[in-house]
Amino acid sequence: MKSGIWRAGLVAVTMACSAGVAQAQPTAGAKDDTTGMFCVYNTLAKSGDADMVAQVFLYDDTPEELIGRSAVVLDRTTTDCANEHMVSLSKSASMADMGLYGSVIDYLSKDLKATGASAKALKGMFGVYDELSEEEHDKFFEADWRSDVEFTSKMRKGLIAAGIPKKDEAIDTALMMFEVSAMADQAIFTFLVDDL
Repeated sequence: MKSGIWRAGLVAVTMACSAGVAQAQPTAGAKDDTTGMFCVYNTLAKSGDADMVAQVFLYDDTPEELIGRSAVVLDRTTTDCANEHMVSLSKSASMADMGLYGSVIDYLSKDLKATGASAKALKGMFGVYDELSEEEHDKFFEADWRSDVEFTSKMRKGLIAAGIPKKDEAIDTALMMFEVSAMADQAIFTFLVDDL
């Protein structure tokens, strides 16, 4: 994030793969990425288009014009990055996903800070995410995961313990960040296994 978990538009990933599931922990320095995995993400952040792309993803009431502009920007950026790094069509799709999801996480981190979450709390919340079991991680891909009271209660307690403000808005934003992070994990995993 520009400010937050993905840090100044620079992302590196520590993979922990088990049974075909990847869990990525954003760390520092995707600027040095030579694979192109983060090219779309970095380009969107530098161009200032990241917030627009994130808003289109997040909000159903986005004006149609903005939806069209966002689609063109994402498509053009992905094509440019794919050509620059000479990657396959499937890898370019993963690059686009990483760009989209990374932009959304950045956007949500700003929203979370606006609720009073500190940088330390933002870092701590990903400690909660990293401790999820494979089964818990997979829950974020279920359409009704928010209705799992036991799971969401556990997440809520962990987030509050990590320093996320005890406000519905903050907890909901953090949970959305977890859901999008799971999608980002999958995009990273797909990009990496494309070479296998």
